[in-house]
Amino acid sequence: MKYANYWLMKEIVLVRYLDKDYSETKKTLHPLLEDRTITFDLLWALFKPNTVVYTSTYNNFEEPRAFKMEYATKESSFMRGQWYNIEGTNTV
Repeated sequence: MKYANYWLMKEIVLVRYLDKDYSETKKTLHPLLEDRTITFDLLWALFKPNTVVYTSTYNNFEEPRAFKMEYATKESSFMRGQWYNIEGTNTV
């Protein structure tokens, strides 16, 4: 029981920290989600690990695919601009 309380307290401290540290982000994010919109800078907030993502296969929309997202990284280049690279494992 002592260990359960220890982990519970750690979780509470983490949630309080995240609430404080991301308070400005949450103020912007929640109204957008209520309007079913999102900005590029907040796109990361939609994807949680193990979310099933449905997309094209390398921009070929005739070959859709679905996979469990493991992580996403924000990429950029001068020629292509900014994008998110989403990596995961096949669900099929």
